Amino acid sequence: MARNLDTDPRRHVSAGLASRMLPSTGVAAILVLLLYPALTWAGIPVVFRFDDYSQTCNVQAHEKVIRMFETHGMPCCVAVIPKNIVPDGEAAKTLRHYVEKGVVEPALHGFSHKGVRESVNSEFAGRPWDEQFQLISRGKVLLEEALGRPVSIFVPPWNSYDHATIGVLEQMGFAVLSAGRDQPYEGAHSIALIPEVGNIGDFRSAVKRARSGNFRDPIIVVLLHLYDFVEVKSAQGYMKYEDLDRILDWTKGQEDIEVTTFGGLLASGRPLDAQTYEDDRNSLPRWVLDRWKFPFSLTPVFLLGDRCIPYPVPKGVIVSDRQVLLIVGLGYGLLVCMACVLTLSCLRLARARLGFAISGWAAIVLLAVGLAFTGYLIWRGRPVAYRTASVLAVLAGSFIGSVAEGAFPRGICRRREWSVRERI
Repeated sequence: MARNLDTDPRRHVSAGLASRMLPSTGVAAILVLLLYPALTWAGIPVVFRFDDYSQTCNVQAHEKVIRMFETHGMPCCVAVIPKNIVPDGEAAKTLRHYVEKGVVEPALHGFSHKGVRESVNSEFAGRPWDEQFQLISRGKVLLEEALGRPVSIFVPPWNSYDHATIGVLEQMGFAVLSAGRDQPYEGAHSIALIPEVGNIGDFRSAVKRARSGNFRDPIIVVLLHLYDFVEVKSAQGYMKYEDLDRILDWTKGQEDIEVTTFGGLLASGRPLDAQTYEDDRNSLPRWVLDRWKFPFSLTPVFLLGDRCIPYPVPKGVIVSDRQVLLIVGLGYGLLVCMACVLTLSCLRLARARLGFAISGWAAIVLLAVGLAFTGYLIWRGRPVAYRTASVLAVLAGSFIGSVAEGAFPRGICRRREWSVRERI
């Protein structure tokens, strides 16, 4: 005898289980989507690189800047021009004092900071391999004797070098090469390439872009010179000592920023090899970012490349402009629909269990949370990236679902009553 499917109790039991599992499964999926970026977000490591310390520099002015970092409990990398530096000189003693205290991470800044020729702003690019080896090895010996410890970080003057420089540095055992973003990288095997991203005046812009969500492992290296201060170079400087103090104080208050050293970056295990540097160089041009800044900022980071350095443009983008618009439109639309359906299902399940509706209160709470979250973003000046956009989409969909449940409270309930009556 054939079983009537409409009166089969097993069918209604399985349907009941499915109706209970669907909301919880959907909520769990949304929570995973929202929490995954937060759980994998390692923050923004920042390295302050203070260049051009030397035997003939203004030691008191340099020390004043270094003391600011010490006051705020932050390290900084000091790139030293080693020519003529002596262990018993004031410059070496002062630098050695702060290195021993852990405030300063020393780096070799070329040899004499003089160009290959009069009109060339590079001490190494174009020089034969043997000459570069002699200059770097002499500078390394002088600086290590002055400090009484090995030096493994190299900062070329004017951020300029060539392929021969990489070979010399690798043969001499240097661990880090910090220069510009447009320098050679072929042949770098064991040395980490960590370019600077801008001067101290660009720092907050770099942090803002690193927070945009387009960068998997953002790194910010900030360049600082003594001539940046008007107290030292009134015509060339653009900031005062007190401005740097305010910047460091602001940095200390940012929970997602960690001021570290190049050695700290190496210990973190982040990708810092030649492939990462190549991905950074082959990034989108600036005009693409200016044109598509908003949709790109809403695109999840795993679609924008694996390894990148954050400033000033997204790196390693693997989706086209139309695909980005499609992802933004369909992706967030689907997220709103899912949140709407799940909220509607949960509220109707709660109505059936509690015996009264809570959709009105749910709508008010969701609206308040959405407005508060939006106000927080505006107040803190945070950009709307894919993390924040996902939260707003879920809140919007949940609000729509709660309003829909309040407007059509008995749609499903009536159908259930009719089905029960038919079975009776």
